[in-house]
Amino acid sequence: MASNTINNGKFYIVNLITQEGQYVAIIPDFWFFDDSCYYPNTGGDIAASKRKQPERSWTHYKCSYRGEFESFKEARRRLPRAVEFSDLNTASEADDNMYGRGKRKKRPRQVYSPAEDSASEEDNISDTENNTVTLPPVP
Repeated sequence: MASNTINNGKFYIVNLITQEGQYVAIIPDFWFFDDSCYYPNTGGDIAASKRKQPERSWTHYKCSYRGEFESFKEARRRLPRAVEFSDLNTASEADDNMYGRGKRKKRPRQVYSPAEDSASEEDNISDTENNTVTLPPVP
C-alpha cells in the first residue's frame, strides 16, 4: 500500500498572505517554494503534522518565512509567539512561565499544643482574680 506521507524533515512557520490578511501556519519543508507555498483548504494542521504531499485541490499562497523547527511539536509550541510577535527569537515572559505558575508556596503547619494553651488560660484567670475592683458605697 503506497503512502503519500513523508516522515522526516523540518517544519516551517510561515505567514500565509490571503485576501483577508495574514495567517500564521505551520507547514512541512517541502510545501514551501521560495516565497510561496501550498496549503489545504481544510485540515491544514493535520495534513502538516502528517507531512502529506500537496494535492492539486490545495490553494497556492504567497508567504513569508518565519522560522524552522525539527519537529511539528516544537513548531506548535512556538506558534503562539509567532502570532503575537514579528520575531520568533525575542525573549518574552511566556518563556519564563512555560511550565505554568509553578508550585505553591507551603506555609509551615501551626501545631496545636494543649499544654501551652491551658497554662496561658490559667495565667489569665489568676490575673483577673488578683485585680478585683471595689465598688463605691451605695448612697
